[in-house]
Amino acid sequence: MTWRVGDTVSIERCRDIVSGPETAPEWYALIVQSQRMARLRDGLRGRGIYTFYPSEEVQRRDRRGNAIMVERPYISGLIYSQFRQAPQWDVMKSRGLIYGVVSHGCYPVRIHPDVIRHLQGMTVEQERLEEARREMMRVREGDTAKVLTPTPLGDYMVEVTSITGGVAWFEYICGDRRIPGSAPVDALERLNEA
Repeated sequence: MTWRVGDTVSIERCRDIVSGPETAPEWYALIVQSQRMARLRDGLRGRGIYTFYPSEEVQRRDRRGNAIMVERPYISGLIYSQFRQAPQWDVMKSRGLIYGVVSHGCYPVRIHPDVIRHLQGMTVEQERLEEARREMMRVREGDTAKVLTPTPLGDYMVEVTSITGGVAWFEYICGDRRIPGSAPVDALERLNEA
């Protein structure tokens, strides 16, 4: 939208839904229209605000009788958002994005990350196990790995010689020759235990 000299601009239009410097992430429960939950979630994610609501996939039939999968929220009208900047509740309300925020008195309630993990269906122990699994599968220097990207070396084993800035340098052993190469660390799959 462009503005011209003399245009009347409401104060709400000048401010964004978040402002200020980045801080530690804080979770809040937002009260929204139940019909707009998915659209608002996607819109907030597009603005860099991680948002979710606990849901399940259920099978329904459309008016033609075809089976379709539909996302159904467990709690209608409530979404959870992680803000890394100060949220501007009045701007969100005046723009019709939210009805309100879960509060105690007049203060919005911050939700503890353990509660969010529980709502996402991931316990603290599961998160620790997942992090340990990722760490165990991380490619390190000296590992034998398989190149996953479509390259001339695809599906061949290589020996990782060094890792610098997310790039793995390796050698492909072909008989008595060693052919050097590189690929992003994400493009390698670890084959041996350290």
